[in-house]
Amino acid sequence: MNVVILNRFPLDKIKYHEWFDSSHTIFLFSKIQDEVHKSDYHYAKFYEDYDSSNLVTQDIINLNKSIKIDKIIALSEKDILRAGNLRTFLHVPGMNKKTSWLFRDKVAMKNILFESNIPVTNFKEIDDITDIITFFDKYGKSVVKPRREAGSRGITIIESQEDLQALLNSNYFSPDDNNKWMIEKFVDGTLFHVDGLFGSGKVQNFFISEYLTSCLDLINGKPLLTTTLQENDNNYWDIFSITERALRALSNGFPCLFHAEVFISNQGKPFINEIACRIGGGKIYPAIKRKFGFDLMKQYIEFEMGKEPLKFSIKDKGYAGHAQLFIEKGIVSYVDQIPNKNWMLDCEINFKLGETLHAKNKKDFSIIIEGDSKEQIDIRLNEALKWFYESIEIE
Repeated sequence: MNVVILNRFPLDKIKYHEWFDSSHTIFLFSKIQDEVHKSDYHYAKFYEDYDSSNLVTQDIINLNKSIKIDKIIALSEKDILRAGNLRTFLHVPGMNKKTSWLFRDKVAMKNILFESNIPVTNFKEIDDITDIITFFDKYGKSVVKPRREAGSRGITIIESQEDLQALLNSNYFSPDDNNKWMIEKFVDGTLFHVDGLFGSGKVQNFFISEYLTSCLDLINGKPLLTTTLQENDNNYWDIFSITERALRALSNGFPCLFHAEVFISNQGKPFINEIACRIGGGKIYPAIKRKFGFDLMKQYIEFEMGKEPLKFSIKDKGYAGHAQLFIEKGIVSYVDQIPNKNWMLDCEINFKLGETLHAKNKKDFSIIIEGDSKEQIDIRLNEALKWFYESIEIE
């Protein structure tokens, strides 16, 4: 089988070649990497401008003229549409152009979910600023966000007329911004994320986590904190159920990784926030792998290659938590030794003594931990953050 992989991950950490047997020929198209990795693949080409280059698509089309491409693998958000377009154009089985668009564009996604009677908060695409004004007048506290960005990039919350005025005065929108933005009613509640593998009409494996802080906190300079949940935790099966229903509505039946966000409102009602057909960002993937010994990426690729997924249950396996904090400004003047804690599974400080940090060179501190309960995870994450604030100095 001839397999094309579209890649944005560091190849020293994501070793695709170890997940395929000798019956598969791997063609890798990737953002720039160390040349040493090329020898791990039948063919590999690296691109300086990988994200924006049309040559990636052209090179894969040309490859298909000499060999028949059987599978196209894409694991990151920015490759989903590229892969879907290629599968449709080259008649390669998998998530096609239409389905990829549903997972990538939040308005298209929520239209399908709404039509399928799956709860989503009130929303509207933004054609011009009058849509923002009328929506806020009707629903009050609202969220304005890009339709096709990942995480919380570009999000603005409108709570008051002053916020609305500030947004309109900011020149954030222009007449050329049609179809790039949406607005939705703010949900007061708790946000969860579900990460797993879907295919053959059902969720094959999954991990549910609760945000102890939010992605917005991360953007605003605060740490992002999450903890996995166990089957007996509140709302666990409600979150699973709405996620599986949403995936059935959006998917065309082929295997996919997914990262879903689900709100449980203060009234106890679940809402789908959004779903991406990719691995979760930040430390979600390594936290699951380190704590539970389950490799979602590997399982997905083996599922794509025709192998049945492993059956896995999180029951009685404890909890995993992770924290991530970005530093965007200052000079690193002091870094203490990382403490040796038996519950600390991984700790990374991605900046060096004397390094100057700024918007284009922001670096992060991250930690993965384990515990026996949500409460213990919360205590240990805050202990780790206390150490960070006391042991790292940024001038």
